[in-house]
Amino acid sequence: MMFPEPRIFHPPYSTIYESSPYSENDLIKPDSDYFTSLGYVYIGQESRGLQGSGGNYSFWRTAGNDSLDTILWWKTYSQGWGNGQLAVAGISADCITQYADVTGVTQSGYWPNGNYSYFEDLFRYIRTGVLALGSALGRQTVFQGGAYRQGLVSGWLQDLGEAQMIQTIWEHEAWDYWWYPLQGSYENQWAMYNTTAINFAGWYDIFSSPQIWTVDAVNTTAQPGARGQQLLFVDPGGHCVIGDIPWVEDLLGWEYMLAEIAPLVLARVFESSLNGKPFNVHDYVDWNVFFYVLGPGIIETGLFWVKAESFPPFTNTNWYFAPGGKLSPSQPTSTTSTVTTYKYDPFNPVPTWGGNNLIIQPCGPQNQNVVESNRTDVLHFDSANITDTFALVGMISVNLFVSSSAPDTDFTAKLIDIFPDGRAMLVQDSIIRMRWRNGPFSTQNAPPMQSNETYNVTIDVGFMSYIFNAGHKIRVSISSSNYPRFSANYNSGLNMIYGNKSAQVAMNSIHYGSILNPSHVTLPIVSLQWLEDRKVVLEDLHEKLDEREQEWKNLGFDIKRFARDMKKKIFNKKL
Repeated sequence: MMFPEPRIFHPPYSTIYESSPYSENDLIKPDSDYFTSLGYVYIGQESRGLQGSGGNYSFWRTAGNDSLDTILWWKTYSQGWGNGQLAVAGISADCITQYADVTGVTQSGYWPNGNYSYFEDLFRYIRTGVLALGSALGRQTVFQGGAYRQGLVSGWLQDLGEAQMIQTIWEHEAWDYWWYPLQGSYENQWAMYNTTAINFAGWYDIFSSPQIWTVDAVNTTAQPGARGQQLLFVDPGGHCVIGDIPWVEDLLGWEYMLAEIAPLVLARVFESSLNGKPFNVHDYVDWNVFFYVLGPGIIETGLFWVKAESFPPFTNTNWYFAPGGKLSPSQPTSTTSTVTTYKYDPFNPVPTWGGNNLIIQPCGPQNQNVVESNRTDVLHFDSANITDTFALVGMISVNLFVSSSAPDTDFTAKLIDIFPDGRAMLVQDSIIRMRWRNGPFSTQNAPPMQSNETYNVTIDVGFMSYIFNAGHKIRVSISSSNYPRFSANYNSGLNMIYGNKSAQVAMNSIHYGSILNPSHVTLPIVSLQWLEDRKVVLEDLHEKLDEREQEWKNLGFDIKRFARDMKKKIFNKKL
């Protein structure tokens, strides 16, 4: 626990609380310097079973309860110097803890007798939060599209020295009570949340879609004090430092959040609470989303910040798979489907190259020709050259009509930007594991696939903000593996705990090009003018941050160095 400089700040103090699986020097110490420089008491707690903390590591399952115990201790201990005001903070793994504070303790199915009263202190005292690069959707984060994120989850647990947890996770591949503390029982997970929070995400971040879904859910389903009161930053990479498409190095998103927005919101929320007045974030901040628009490179359209009251209105536009490996905006009219079959061998998977990665590298937008050229188990569907530059912002999805010789298999989808020089740059990718095709809250496997049946499935490829420039092409690549980003499916229908028992090669088919089987990609197209009208003037942002930098220096704190050091730690394979 750290106190602010008493010659500058005087009690009573508000408090910032953070829990971390990392050592004091990794994250807790830098954060304590930041928050005490703002005049707050900082409480940093090592997660259960890690570093110097006792007990057994729980994969965040005890995080909410542990935080509650800490808050109850703080409530008593702070009476001599505190003002009863508390905020939570965290980046990455620490952020997951703070999301779990809210979702994990409100579940009648998890806590005995459904007694919420013991947990009301969490909501009575937590006024706001600074939550960066985390997820409140535990199972969707670990099993994306039903497929285990092997490179991320196993890699991180092994680095943490907690590899024994991998087996436990595999034992709970289905949705069950084990996941409740990590995201609630879903239906009522935000029922008691009633405050503003600052959220920071990244388009190529490992938590990108779950975090954006989380913020949207809070804005629409939480208590009135939280609805429409969430702030969301989305930078290009999050945990991913850079891909093969360079974005502007001096992004300033972290600097803007840490130097300007977080201090402002914390101060005003605490002030409103102490005065007994309702807080409205729009009295102080003229946006709800502050997001980066990606594009194919610095010399073409894209690569700028936008601030707005919401993400732009979009029109879902379908591009259909067509014979000859084509991608067409025209809906098929044929009554006869084209069927393309390929062999998927789980012992020869398509290697991961880019995407929303951390432990495995590289990450971000990478040239897929490196791993997809000359493979017979990857299908490509390419558009004609784009004649008019267009932008997309939102969830990309791929709707497939599929069949397989195996009882279970995977289907992967990648949205790719084909450059005029032939490079195939990844925009976003994802997967669906057919035994979990009925959704992330399935309590049991879907029925085995029958070789004579065609199945219609949708892959949520991911959220993205991207501009396709004229002269480029849209590509959708379909396959059945992306390893080790996702574990290889052994096509047996058996869950992870059985390993490669009964492994088999699958003959997988994509059905398309007809009225009956109109496989397609759906792109959320937005107005370029809408983005341009809300474009952030970078020079103005630089000027504002220069002013804030001087104010921080007067407090004896180098805010730019802090932001730079925090980004380095995040990129240095710290979850």
